[in-house]
Amino acid sequence: MSGYDPATGVYELTATNAREWFDDLFDRVARTLAKQGLEVLFASDSYLLVRATPAAIWTALTGKPGPRKDQNALIARRRYTATYLGHIVKPPMSAQAFNKLLDAAGLLYHDDDGEWLLTPAGKRSAEYALAAGKGFDRGEVVRTVHWDLGVLEILGLHWPRPAA
Repeated sequence: MSGYDPATGVYELTATNAREWFDDLFDRVARTLAKQGLEVLFASDSYLLVRATPAAIWTALTGKPGPRKDQNALIARRRYTATYLGHIVKPPMSAQAFNKLLDAAGLLYHDDDGEWLLTPAGKRSAEYALAAGKGFDRGEVVRTVHWDLGVLEILGLHWPRPAA
């Protein structure tokens, strides 16, 4: 889901939005945004992270103000799963490997039942969220941990910006 996080100023543009809005791939969109002075944080086949509002992105890509307020944009603090964050770091890693780094950094730990739990330090960078479980058709939900992008810096991980 696309969304703007007012706390960090980051807007996540999904592949679906990029193709729908601009009928183009992220690499070209990222280069265009960077040339217009917007801070492109990450681009891949699946994601494009830009530190800008949706209106600024639209203006940078079209050269004119947006025709309407983006009703599809989620305006909330964004946090991400270990799977997502593992995907955007270089080199990419699995969610399991990412969680092990979080554990080693004292942000997360396994309880006796094998569930990942947040430490007090981890609670400053993450929150629990409910997601559909394997038996989602029967209403099963699981608790997952979603992290701020800042955790990548805490862990010392590299997530490169595309060349402008």
